[in-house]
Amino acid sequence: MHRDLRPLSLINREQTRREGLEILSVLVRNPLEDIPSDARYFRKTGLIWLHSSPADRKLYENYRRMYPEDPIVRSLLSRIPKSAGRGNEFHLLWETVFDSGRVLLPGNRSPGRDTFPS
Repeated sequence: MHRDLRPLSLINREQTRREGLEILSVLVRNPLEDIPSDARYFRKTGLIWLHSSPADRKLYENYRRMYPEDPIVRSLLSRIPKSAGRGNEFHLLWETVFDSGRVLLPGNRSPGRDTFPS
């Protein structure tokens, strides 16, 4: 059997993750025996990896309609603000700490020091 692996490659990159999630949401309804379970697994993985914004709520809500018992996606959905007034806190933490590589969290700061030593 030939499998289209494009959705899997799409969810691996943040820039294309939403497109991959949309394709997987269709594949999960495929009548072939093994495709829906694979699609569900990779769809959930993509939702976990997604740097979500309020516009992404529909991706999580659609998943929850099919799998209302999933506690991980329920928890992720509860953290997404309903409006653009608040951002994704984890995404902010990632940008501040990891992307810059120089900023210390408040609990790790010494008096007068806000960045890692050079």
